[in-house]
Amino acid sequence: ECRTLADAGYDVVLVTPAEGPEDLGGVRLVPVRQPRTSLTRFLVTPVVVWTKALSQRGRVLHVHDANLLPGALVAGLLGRVVVYDAHEDVLLTVRDRGWIPRPLRALVAAVARLVERAAVRAVAAVVCAEPEAAVRFPAAKTTVLANYPVLEEFPETAPDRTGLPPRVVDVGDRNRQRGARDRCAAMGRLPAGLGVELVIAGRISGRGLREELAAVEGWSSVTDRGWLGRDEVRE
Repeated sequence: ECRTLADAGYDVVLVTPAEGPEDLGGVRLVPVRQPRTSLTRFLVTPVVVWTKALSQRGRVLHVHDANLLPGALVAGLLGRVVVYDAHEDVLLTVRDRGWIPRPLRALVAAVARLVERAAVRAVAAVVCAEPEAAVRFPAAKTTVLANYPVLEEFPETAPDRTGLPPRVVDVGDRNRQRGARDRCAAMGRLPAGLGVELVIAGRISGRGLREELAAVEGWSSVTDRGWLGRDEVRE
């Protein structure tokens, strides 16, 4: 999103966990220290992010994390132009947070939904990646913008794989909540003669998850490439 905006001529600043301030493809990175605990990420990091974001005096503030919604509510009420990128269902996300004690998850989820509803009233616009998520928000201020690839990054014709087995490529962080085990298990349910290979790229997050995946029947058909840069993912 940031690179596309920068290529279109906008001055773009990204407040994000990073080693230090730098310029990447016309996008200025403003670093935030990586939180050491989930509780710090939930309570302290949003304050740091909003402090640095507001100091940039941008005309538009694009919020891409539900943890930043309380700040979005305040900024919107103060007259700042805020866009909420609603890429996750807050209610379901909170219920899946392992670090929140189970008895408190329903209460935290209910509070999170109330904060989201209040923030949406205050922000200028909402962007969703899929129509199913958009129904939660006012139609007049909501736009569905799918996660399309940047076609210029790919060759016009795909490499010839005639005679080669099918390959499924799955890119992104994997954890239990995002169905990491289900993807690997699905490989074990395919007919052996197909020779389908699942290539995964990204971090495996969660204590003991890698060992859990390796014990799944379909793991023998999985190739784990680890974390890859954007060019490596494309290749």
